[in-house]
Amino acid sequence: DWWLKLNESGFDPRRGAVFASLGVSMYLTAQANESTLGLIGSAHDSTFVVSFQVPPDLVEPGERRTHQSVKRGAQRGGSPWQSAYRPEDLMNSRR
Repeated sequence: DWWLKLNESGFDPRRGAVFASLGVSMYLTAQANESTLGLIGSAHDSTFVVSFQVPPDLVEPGERRTHQSVKRGAQRGGSPWQSAYRPEDLMNSRR
């Protein structure tokens, strides 16, 4: 459990921190992402930087072909995308 290891290493959730999760969220289930957001949200005065995939209907028309190709490549490589978010839904999920 990464949160436990972080705390055992001296992390103090009462002090501000910056968390970064880049290129990860799309490979996690919605439940795993929610759990991560909940843990990070419990850290006082902290910032979370995250990259994420948007649902196909939010991908610009000129980029949809590339988006689908990358998604299929991840699937073939054994790392299928598990989640996608509308920006407003992700921003409001743990406020």
